[in-house]
Amino acid sequence: DNAIVVLESIDAWRARVRDGAAAALSGVREVWGAILASTLTTAVVFVPVITWEDEVGELLRDVAVAISMAVGFSLLVSVLVIPSFAAKLLRARTEAPRSDALSRLGAGIRDGIGRLVGGLTRSPARSLLVVLIGVAVTGAIAVRMLPPMEYLPTGNRNLVFGILVPPPGYSVDEMERIGQEIQGEVSRHTGAAVDGVPPISRSFFVGDPNRVIMGAVAERDEDIGGVLAYYRELEAKVPGVFSVATQASLFGRSIGGGRAVEVEVSGTDLDVIVGAGGMLLGAIREAIPGAQIQPIPSLDLGAPEIHAIPRRDEAAALGVGGAALGLGVDALVDGAIIGEYGREGEPKIDVTLRARGRDGAELVTPEALAAAPFATPRQSVSGAPIGGGGQVVPVGRLVTLREVAGPTVIQRIERRRAITLQVSPPSDLALEDAMRRIRGLVADMRGAEKIPEDIDIVLSGTAGQLDSAKRRFGEVLLLAFVISYLLLAALFEDFLAPIAVLVT
Repeated sequence: DNAIVVLESIDAWRARVRDGAAAALSGVREVWGAILASTLTTAVVFVPVITWEDEVGELLRDVAVAISMAVGFSLLVSVLVIPSFAAKLLRARTEAPRSDALSRLGAGIRDGIGRLVGGLTRSPARSLLVVLIGVAVTGAIAVRMLPPMEYLPTGNRNLVFGILVPPPGYSVDEMERIGQEIQGEVSRHTGAAVDGVPPISRSFFVGDPNRVIMGAVAERDEDIGGVLAYYRELEAKVPGVFSVATQASLFGRSIGGGRAVEVEVSGTDLDVIVGAGGMLLGAIREAIPGAQIQPIPSLDLGAPEIHAIPRRDEAAALGVGGAALGLGVDALVDGAIIGEYGREGEPKIDVTLRARGRDGAELVTPEALAAAPFATPRQSVSGAPIGGGGQVVPVGRLVTLREVAGPTVIQRIERRRAITLQVSPPSDLALEDAMRRIRGLVADMRGAEKIPEDIDIVLSGTAGQLDSAKRRFGEVLLLAFVISYLLLAALFEDFLAPIAVLVT
């Protein structure tokens, strides 16, 4: 662009002066300030992008450096090389008047445009009205035609991940049986196209009581879409579980997280959180058909657990404080970490206090825990014993054991209990559109009082990164606007003229 501007300016001066060197010098002198302003604006705008450390910075850093270097060299070539060649190769241009039909048509169009512009700028009020209408129309067209945003390209990576989240209480054996059953179905397609399913190169599955993770690679990269559809069909046949199957992203840092909106539902009462999360999950499924939704952790509170509720009066009479009681019960159940062992500067090993039954077995039943012995501290004043301390009593005398249903995992976000809904929209729905629909659902549900006021719902994950990227690009555009204004103000020696240029 810089070279074109300089050449046009030199060509215009060729008709005014006879000397080619003088035309080249006058042409570049006339436009070099505008070229310098344009080059500096472009280069400075990309400086913040070079300093970004996230995925967007890694993706755009090389582009920013390349563009900055290119416009810098373009400036040097346009003001040094182009005029030198023009002075040597171009001669003064003299135009003879032309009277053919094409020339008359061009002159008529030129004169008509001149009269139109002159009429529009005849008065300041008319000029201002034209500018306002032009800015409003172009702004409306730009907003209307602006496509919804995506964060980063997902690519076409030849890898499919499938996740099964069971209800609480499933054993390791049951999860292994489910994984083996699915893996047996998948193995039929290894190296061969069967029943319309593309051939699979390799596959795997791993898991624990909380979830099963599966994966597969197609023999041909272009067949990965068919493998993805096959995995979704397989997972849908498993009853009673949440299933998710997604294509791995080039920039994803977690399974299914490359192009996902994480809806964080947090609060203080876990039952209320689970209820709000369940309603929101159903609403998202209706609003975004084809979306893959994974609750983290499960929305089912069906896992049995035991709550140890202190009998405070009895414990106080025996001299047992809350911290000591909690430490003792923790040691009786799964062990309490009481310190670390290891040399200074080396990795430490946790020292765990763990209690066993008389036969060395773990205390796995409420009855065994209630009957476990607990030594209370001896209390005395001036050597004389007081109170009921110094006894060995059963744990059931100090706490009330209550069997309830609860989650297998409690997730916390900023110290509040939370559940995350990881929503992967279909490929034909832009990430920004999915975020807009989810935010609309949350607003409607709050308006209908379906979500309590003490429940916080925040969009994070890729959605949060997209919002952050939009904010940072907005800052870059603002910086570019300020730099352009200052450069134009220095070039025009006026503070108002640059505003008109930038607005129009």
